[in-house]
Amino acid sequence: MCTPHRSPARHRDGGLARTVGAILCSLCAARKQTADGPVGEPGEDAAPLPPARLRTALTVFFALDGFLFAGWVVRIPAIKHHTGATASTLGLALLGVSAAR
Repeated sequence: MCTPHRSPARHRDGGLARTVGAILCSLCAARKQTADGPVGEPGEDAAPLPPARLRTALTVFFALDGFLFAGWVVRIPAIKHHTGATASTLGLALLGVSAAR
């Protein structure tokens, strides 16, 4: 279960992992807000996140995931050649990677 960050300033120094972390925290905070009521410090005026912001966060998250996956997939033939794996061996290794997730 995700605990939303109290301060989004932690993610302002850049980096892909920090950006994805900020997106996930925004999504988690929105989900918790709709399930449990407003999230925030006591006495703080917690406004709901606008749907456009959530839509943008999801779009960025899935776009980054797609680019990372595409960057890895184009390397599969080179990995196959480098390791000398057969098609069936490589298929079993890829199946193992997906099963481990």
